[in-house]
Amino acid sequence: SSGINAEWPLRPGITTQKAKPMELEKFGEFIAKTRSSDPRDDIEELVSFSKLFSEELTLDNLPRQYLVAICQLINIDTGFHTDAFLRFRLRNKMNSLKKDDMMIRYEGLEAMTGLELQNANAERGMRAVGVSIERLRNQLDQWMILSLDKKIPMSLLLLSRVSTMPAGNAITYEDLRNAVAHLPDTLIGEAKITLAAQKGEKIDNRSRIEAVKAQEEMIKSEKDQQARKDLIDSEKDRIKEEQEAKESSNTRVAANLQIKKKKVPTATLR
Repeated sequence: SSGINAEWPLRPGITTQKAKPMELEKFGEFIAKTRSSDPRDDIEELVSFSKLFSEELTLDNLPRQYLVAICQLINIDTGFHTDAFLRFRLRNKMNSLKKDDMMIRYEGLEAMTGLELQNANAERGMRAVGVSIERLRNQLDQWMILSLDKKIPMSLLLLSRVSTMPAGNAITYEDLRNAVAHLPDTLIGEAKITLAAQKGEKIDNRSRIEAVKAQEEMIKSEKDQQARKDLIDSEKDRIKEEQEAKESSNTRVAANLQIKKKKVPTATLR
């Protein structure tokens, strides 16, 4: 026997204790768990990492189908609008909902009428028709716990409602997990970069390059959308101008005929 204890440090100051996982590693494991069939959620971890997906970061990195789905959830007309316009409308609506949450909390749920409770639930994508007043209050209370107390971003709360359309019940942590699980990889990549900056950790170049490429593709897509919209608007303006010119011409012709008719002398009877 060499007499060396395997549990001793190999060198002074160096131990065999396993290092604590870095935040990026923990985030990667968290995303993998949300996408697994048996995630075994850690609620504290879910709430903590959900805060990475701020309204600004989420809206800036969601593809069109996600933007349209949220708009449909909260009754924003999508029409033939560009992604940039939908993001603008959604930002305004989310800010309005956050202010409304604070006002409701200040005034109290008990002070709200049945109609006010229905409208507030419907605006947040929760079931509002055919349910009791008590249930409407409970749904709204659970929403505000996540919105105001847990500070879950409004964008993620609304995405959690999209999966329960046309009208889901009260929001749950399971809904939140499902929303995170279905976020696009481009947004997950941006969240990793944000987390690395917050924690002072290094992120691999591949992730940075992929994030830059995704941003470039999104910018190009928005420019193409705007160009198509400008072309359609220009064609609409041209058709409108032609129609107005035609109507104006017809009006002048009718007026001239009326003037000529008045100038024709009346025949004299003999």
